[in-house]
Amino acid sequence: MELGVFGFLNSVLGFYSNIGVAWIGAVVADLVINKPLLKISPSYVEFKRAHLYKINPVGFGSMIIASAVSIYAFFGGLGTLLQAFSPFLALGIAMVLSPVIAIATKGKYYIARENPYADAIANGEELGSDTCLACGNEYETPDLAYCPVVYEGTVCSLCCTLEKTCHDKCKP
Repeated sequence: MELGVFGFLNSVLGFYSNIGVAWIGAVVADLVINKPLLKISPSYVEFKRAHLYKINPVGFGSMIIASAVSIYAFFGGLGTLLQAFSPFLALGIAMVLSPVIAIATKGKYYIARENPYADAIANGEELGSDTCLACGNEYETPDLAYCPVVYEGTVCSLCCTLEKTCHDKCKP
């Protein structure tokens, strides 16, 4: 306590909280505003690398901007009041910027290539299962993606993510 470790931990955790809260704000805004209200993002949650862009400016952009402004406020750049409420500033900015950026980009950075099972996934239909050509395990069809470059067949989302030789050639 005499060396000021708790004060240092307070600063580090306070700094990190601004980034964490900005990230949560961007995710919540996407799921609560962009998806059901604005209908800009897809009706289902896509998680497979084969169907996503490397960076979606809606979430990443709103998180980075909200983090930068709130960290500036955290270190006193916007006055003592906003310094005390910098995590709330991060949350508010991220939740406002997410729909703004989604509207500005017209939602085109959510899906890089269409999932052929998108409608069935959105409706909650049972699609059966298939075997991953990379690892040989059996997965439910929504967890698989078609790999036209390396495997020329279906692979699980994990094997697709770990594949480094394709360089995302499956995306247009």
